[in-house]
Amino acid sequence: MIGLLSASLIAITFKLIAGAGGVPHVFEYGFVLLIVLSAFIHGPMIGGLAGLIVGMMLSPVVDTSVNTAIRGEDYFWPIRLIVLTMLGLGVGILKRLVLHLHDALHTAERRMTGTNLPNLTAAVEHIDKLIKVSDRTPDKQLNLVNLRLENIEKLRQELGRKATDEFLVMLADKFQKRLGADSYVTQTSSNELTGIHASESADAFEQMQKDINSMLLETVAIQGKERKLEAAAGLYGIGKAGQRNKSVEQLMQELTATTQRAIDNDQPLAAVIDSHSDDAEDIGAFSVKRQLQEALAKNEFVLHYQPRLNTANGYFTSLEVIPLWNHPRRGMISFAEAMPILEEASMVQYFSMWLVRHALHDAEAWFKKGYKFRISLNISLTDKLDAKVLAYILREVRAHTMASGLFSLEVSEAALVNADKKSMDYLTHIQHQGLCIIASDFGEGKATIQTLFRMPVDAVKFTKGLINKAGHHSDKKRELYSLIKMVRSKGLTTIAKGVQNREALLMLKQLGVDELQGPILSKALPKKDIPWARIR
Repeated sequence: MIGLLSASLIAITFKLIAGAGGVPHVFEYGFVLLIVLSAFIHGPMIGGLAGLIVGMMLSPVVDTSVNTAIRGEDYFWPIRLIVLTMLGLGVGILKRLVLHLHDALHTAERRMTGTNLPNLTAAVEHIDKLIKVSDRTPDKQLNLVNLRLENIEKLRQELGRKATDEFLVMLADKFQKRLGADSYVTQTSSNELTGIHASESADAFEQMQKDINSMLLETVAIQGKERKLEAAAGLYGIGKAGQRNKSVEQLMQELTATTQRAIDNDQPLAAVIDSHSDDAEDIGAFSVKRQLQEALAKNEFVLHYQPRLNTANGYFTSLEVIPLWNHPRRGMISFAEAMPILEEASMVQYFSMWLVRHALHDAEAWFKKGYKFRISLNISLTDKLDAKVLAYILREVRAHTMASGLFSLEVSEAALVNADKKSMDYLTHIQHQGLCIIASDFGEGKATIQTLFRMPVDAVKFTKGLINKAGHHSDKKRELYSLIKMVRSKGLTTIAKGVQNREALLMLKQLGVDELQGPILSKALPKKDIPWARIR
């Protein structure tokens, strides 16, 4: 209908001009632009139809007076008919081809090479779209899940790039089924999948947490062989008010940081809710600080202990303190998930002192039973050293004489680099009391090994990432071996965290690492399940 109307309008225009005696030759075919415009707007079919009808209307077949008025006797009208028809078709086809190429380029820019899954650009655009929709639907909560594969390079070496890409596509499909049909799964890097889901249900976050935890424990079939999914995940939930206060880039950064917390704490999943409500009260009807105070008062925070293996004697000789929050609604929450809430409530200092006090209480009880081992406690919860916390530790250690032989304090590489003189002096005094100071998370690039040698440090704890790289690249393995030799030459102990498989275990023992810690040896255990028979 549009084509007929367009063609008829053009033909009527020509008729009126012809009836008035025609137009000057130079403008005669300027009206062909109307055919071009019709084809450009409506496509090849309508453009061709418009050209055909115009050609027929201007031919002697329909009205000889038109043809004569324009040019006199015209024997070439069939050629004009074909040209006008082909012009309409050609312009329409050209426009469609340009649009197709534009769409193909637009799609290619938003797809990952190899897997053809939506990429980071597509993820950012989708989140931005959901945030704008959420502004009109206040009850929607946006949940983001980041799944980071830790053995992707090893898979590529074993299976080849094509088979690994097929595995990622299969995993993305499985991931989406876990999140729900209305979710959107993207591949944001070579070893990361990101799921995006908006829900009106208040229980969606907790359900997603359970589903992802379950998925991480499952085995996956790769070329007919069942393998454990070596991955860590970060789950970041944010309500409407939080979305208004943060850009898409900030949300992606928060999601990445949440995943990193899971990796740093040897946990399969870290989950954080950023509820940023407009009201003073949190979603649980309590302010964040009040909620934490009540949790501590009710003993909802509990201490688990992860054994650390001594490679020289084959026994566990240390227990690292792992705090957990036994939330009444959400169940057991990892410390990585609780940490942002502590920071928001300005309770990190208070919680650090609580942690020291309860760890000392457990150590004293076990000491009286004759157990001999070390308890290892992280005191740089936010990658910062707090002088008040260090002063509290020094006071408590002096009050508990047994603590000098039983306690190790872990300080992150970043905290050591950023420590002020007062904090460093306290750390030195604590070391002189007989406590072992461990420089943890070495390998993040905050400090060189020579820098650590000038600090009050007794042991160096290598990051999980450093261990994984050494397992996949021979150059990195040689670099790690050199580091281990340097550390041991200074009389310091070497520790490796995040040991997940037998290959890494054998490699680290071969390289001469003194102590090993990770899920293949033991997960973090409640006090009643500590294997005392294997601890020396």
